Amino acid sequence: MNLSHAMLNDPISCNAYYELFQTHDDLFKDKIVLDVGCRSGMLSLMAVEVGAIKVIATGNMESADFVEKALSGSEKEDIFESINGSIEQIRLPYGLKKVDIIVSEWMGHAIFTESLYRDVIYARDKWLVKGGLIIPNVATLFMAGISKHVPENFQEDEIDSEDEILLEDYVRPDQLMTHRFRLKITNLSVANKEDEYFQGPFGMNALRDGEIEGFVLHFDVAVAHDKISMPLFSIGPRAPKTYLKQTVIYLEDNLMVQKHEMIEGYIGMFANKSAVRGVEFILGMKTIYESSSEMSE
Repeated sequence: MNLSHAMLNDPISCNAYYELFQTHDDLFKDKIVLDVGCRSGMLSLMAVEVGAIKVIATGNMESADFVEKALSGSEKEDIFESINGSIEQIRLPYGLKKVDIIVSEWMGHAIFTESLYRDVIYARDKWLVKGGLIIPNVATLFMAGISKHVPENFQEDEIDSEDEILLEDYVRPDQLMTHRFRLKITNLSVANKEDEYFQGPFGMNALRDGEIEGFVLHFDVAVAHDKISMPLFSIGPRAPKTYLKQTVIYLEDNLMVQKHEMIEGYIGMFANKSAVRGVEFILGMKTIYESSSEMSE
């Protein structure tokens, strides 16, 4: 199943976006909307249905064809239009210089792996009107320690191979060994290109005695503007599964911890020069015993 089909078959994200568009349909009425990436076509179609005067899609032409077929023969079929080409090469049709709203399913695994982050930033700086909306615009990245994890569709004896130091998978809530730590808040309304990559410290307390085999990265998605503010969905282990998976970083050597023990360290995310839209991670840590039993989630 390709990405666009996986998105359309994900009831969690689809229902979240549907509620947003239906609840705040007044924001779209008679507005010009740009769908950056048109990954599933769902956001374009919803924008048309709630009253946008024009919806322009860039990126996935297969999904754009889906939207055109869905609107074919209706009184709204002329509202939607797709443009083929990279975001840096295209021009808006009809001499348009600005758009009122940017929509995009821009997030990838761990937010930035295979994401459209830079495409949205480019479109925002070039075409979005002052005070215009980006939907969704906020993604908050977290990490937590996990116990033994056997990836879906993998043999257990393959886990320690070099190829499986990092993978995308679903982690169960009972595998969580620590409280989660907030690594980064990304707000596309104010972010710049350099914010895509980062490094910094982390600290988290162990929930119980045991062995930490790795760390899981996950994130929450939301919309936060003056006119609209609401959570959409989560990619966390405690949330229902979505088309996006969590990112698991395995440790070379497992880490023994006691309940309430503090795990501190640093993590960095950088561009993978050998893979377009790919990322690389660095990770280091230490443990510090913490005697207090009053720890927050």
